[in-house]
Amino acid sequence: MNIVVGYEGELGLFFTADRDALPDPWHYKQCIRDAFNSLRDVARSHQPVRSVRKHPKGTS
Repeated sequence: MNIVVGYEGELGLFFTADRDALPDPWHYKQCIRDAFNSLRDVARSHQPVRSVRKHPKGTS
């Protein structure tokens, strides 16, 4: 079971596991950490996209 919690700008990811189903939870933890770090690095490397208005300001 995975649990993800966000609070005050922090993200927590917790999991519980049955040792028969997941004999090496530390490896699983490292895989999650590596995936998160990769996603974070990609997100930081991209510039925000500016939105384009369809209508000039003040019109509908």
